Amino acid sequence: MVTEVKEFQCLKCGDCCKDTLSVNKNIGTGFFSEYMYLHTAPSLPIFDWEKPNLETRFQTKGVNIVPSTLIYDLNSKTSIVIQYTTDMTLCPHLTESNDCLIYKHRPITCKIFPLKIGILKEIADNIFGFDMGKCRFDYSLEEFNEKIIDETNEPQFLLNLYIRYKDAFKFALFGEFYDLFCNIKLDEFIQSGIIKPFTASGIEKKFRTKIRKSKSIGISEFIQETLDVTEKEILDYADMMTENLINDIKSN
Repeated sequence: MVTEVKEFQCLKCGDCCKDTLSVNKNIGTGFFSEYMYLHTAPSLPIFDWEKPNLETRFQTKGVNIVPSTLIYDLNSKTSIVIQYTTDMTLCPHLTESNDCLIYKHRPITCKIFPLKIGILKEIADNIFGFDMGKCRFDYSLEEFNEKIIDETNEPQFLLNLYIRYKDAFKFALFGEFYDLFCNIKLDEFIQSGIIKPFTASGIEKKFRTKIRKSKSIGISEFIQETLDVTEKEILDYADMMTENLINDIKSN
């Protein structure tokens, strides 16, 4: 029996910003793992379309945004970056009073906390793995199972998540729909031969160096150039899918 769900309140403890490595914040495609190459272990994951708006803000603090996971295309000799990351563990934009200096411009990764991207897929696969314990002021695992999860009623389950996490849930859905769009296009490109991915397992050191020195391009930019679409069209699609689902959830 699902009990009353209360909205999550951030108490500004700053723990999630003080040690980004302690929080599972991976974004980006979960498919094509046999082709995925880890360039830099993720600290604060960033979507490629977020990079231009954030790069200068982090560089002024001595932090770089670098490729995290990528697919190396043998056709174009180019690294297609799926996910970027920062090369830091403590966010330089956190003040001593736990205020965020770039709050209005913070990455999706920060906006969805304490959720993660991939909620719909995990629910559909019946492997919903909420990262409990990451926020000490959120529900405990026992409370989450009691108040949120409803395995017999998926619409109620989603409604509970929306009631509890509001905008964080919306941004998590947005990220997942964006991710799904990129996954579908990647699969189409690979199946049609537009992309000839290098198998990432067992890469020799010599080739690993070649990948690191290769030209790189973000996944959405690659899609834009290949399909002659704009970044806005891709983001508008994810936004439309998110709003449609949120409206469906609220109407149930």
